[in-house]
Amino acid sequence: MNKDLSVGSLMGLASGLLIAGIGVLLELADWSDALWVNYWMPGGVFGAAICLGAWRRGWNAERKGLRLLIVIAATILGWRLCFLFFISSWEVVSLALMGAVGACVTAVGVILAWRIRAWLVFLASFTLAGAAGGVVDFVLINSLPEVAKGAVWHGFWESAAIFPVWQAITLACALAVGGPQPAR
Repeated sequence: MNKDLSVGSLMGLASGLLIAGIGVLLELADWSDALWVNYWMPGGVFGAAICLGAWRRGWNAERKGLRLLIVIAATILGWRLCFLFFISSWEVVSLALMGAVGACVTAVGVILAWRIRAWLVFLASFTLAGAAGGVVDFVLINSLPEVAKGAVWHGFWESAAIFPVWQAITLACALAVGGPQPAR
């Protein structure tokens, strides 16, 4: 289980930093308002990271393409739903709800893709991890120095706090707690 936590945390950090980095590059290129950036890219990268982590852990790798599509579709849907319904403020409750909704929808996709038998435990733990990630993100965002908050890179610092931390927490939980038993 410790190995799963480590792998999940590292993959979550890597995918989150990739999303933040892509966001900065697109902001510099003045493409940050592109539909695919705001709607599909963050969910797609995180969905791919979930699948890579699951396959690395030894989850059934049959029908990789179908599983990848299901999980990416769920992460994109979760990403959009959390922002459509809970972006009223950057308060702790709002970020916790955003994290929980995004994680819950993503967990449903993972459950469907791998037909996880202990789905209730997986769903509950993944959703709680998402909510916890939202709370941690609130603390990180509010602890940014004033210099960073007023800078041009303000969006980067928020993204660098939100994506890697939330994804590390939820992906570590997903790999450590749930899923089918590794193939032996």
